[in-house]
Amino acid sequence: MLARWGVTVAFPPWSIMQIALAGATLVPIALIWIAARGPFRWWKDAIIAGVATVFLVNVLVPHLIAAIALGGYAPGIITALILNLPICSLVIRHVARGGLLSPARLRLAMAAGALMLPLTTGTILVIAAMLQPGRTT
Repeated sequence: MLARWGVTVAFPPWSIMQIALAGATLVPIALIWIAARGPFRWWKDAIIAGVATVFLVNVLVPHLIAAIALGGYAPGIITALILNLPICSLVIRHVARGGLLSPARLRLAMAAGALMLPLTTGTILVIAAMLQPGRTT
């Protein structure tokens, strides 16, 4: 899709993608596990809202945008729309109604979550570019 628009990106090799996918799975699980243990605290609700926001942003970028650009389907769009969108929306709604997190802290947690997706994606692309065969540093 990027090539169609004249954008060249050093795509990560599969070995880097495996590490990234493992991290994208294990880090949210670890964060939710931490937030779910012990007594309720506002910062635990902030973690949950932030993680849910990462998955909501991921519905839009890249899944929904790619599906529109590719004429209706992109890998992952079904899971994103059927699971991530409703579940993460309900989680954020539940956190907002829970009373432990002020509206300002909820907005901050969601903003931090929204920034995590481009930051991690950008980091993976930079590392992949640095590891490309034939690259000299």
